[in-house]
Amino acid sequence: MRGFLENIAEKIIIEYPDLSDIKIILPSNRASLFLRNELVKKIKKPIISPDILSISEFIDELSGIQKIDNASAVFELYLVYIKIIPKKDQQNFDQFMGWASILINDFNLIDSYLVDHKSLFSSMISSHEINEWAHLGVQEFKYNMGLKFWKNIPKLYSALKTNLIKKKM
Repeated sequence: MRGFLENIAEKIIIEYPDLSDIKIILPSNRASLFLRNELVKKIKKPIISPDILSISEFIDELSGIQKIDNASAVFELYLVYIKIIPKKDQQNFDQFMGWASILINDFNLIDSYLVDHKSLFSSMISSHEINEWAHLGVQEFKYNMGLKFWKNIPKLYSALKTNLIKKKM
């Protein structure tokens, strides 16, 4: 019994004699690898391979926006952080690194799920205000610092997003 990708490879070879002129979009990198292997098995002469991309690679190519790795995103967040947060309220770099990658991950989730970030941040701040009100007097300094932190999150998100878009990242 022949596999699906084997059939597809055969049809591609029959319909497109010059494979260098086509671009093939597949659901995943793994599927791309397997299709490429099927094409290699069927073609016995040297040729220029077609572009075989996953959907995410294709979207990245179309958008013109480069994906940013986590370390670079943290660095970009730090640049935004030192511009936006007043010097007296800034944490040192070690403290910043303790929560920055978690925040970047949260920002990625917000963007991935197309969450209305304004409503989300408003709800988070309200929750922390209620928490502060409930604990007022017990650990006043700790909760006030926490509330300041949460009130700065929407500013950091917007500034980071704007900064990355300007850099086509």
